[in-house]
Amino acid sequence: MSEANPEAPDLRFTAALDSFLAQPGAPSAIEALRAAARRMLDVHARLAATLEACEEQIEHQRSLITSIGCPLLQVRSDTLCAPLIGEFDSSRAYQLTDALLTTAVQRRIGTVVLDFTGAVILDDSVVGQIQDVLQSLKLVGVRGMVCGIRPDIAISLASSLDAMRGVPCFIDLASALAARPTDDARKPVP
Repeated sequence: MSEANPEAPDLRFTAALDSFLAQPGAPSAIEALRAAARRMLDVHARLAATLEACEEQIEHQRSLITSIGCPLLQVRSDTLCAPLIGEFDSSRAYQLTDALLTTAVQRRIGTVVLDFTGAVILDDSVVGQIQDVLQSLKLVGVRGMVCGIRPDIAISLASSLDAMRGVPCFIDLASALAARPTDDARKPVP
């Protein structure tokens, strides 16, 4: 099946208009209509070009976010911090799982802190994937902790508290990093 030419409707319209205007005795109002139609087609072309440029910019930004990926900061010899920044969707959740598990095992990490301070969770399926990340870490012997959970994310996580049972939660990264292995508090550590 051949791909349709997106300009074909514009060309057909212009050809039909030219054909009609070529008839003898076409009134001057038709000439005004023709000029208006051409202006409309010019505006349409400019808007289409602007839309295409915007779509290219959005794709470039998505590509940039993907290339940044999931930064993993080794804040201690046995501790990684994964700051979740921006829109967090299924693709980034899978990327996070892979990066965390690989890095934690390779570096013999004992604790991973997921910092949600800058995260925007796009849908509830991502919440399940984050819970899977925490369970996967536990299975390879790594203690998962979370911090910086905003109310909207807390509501989503609360829907499945069983999956979060035993995962220490802290109000901010400083509190999570200051915590002893048995601490589990939402208050800042003095």
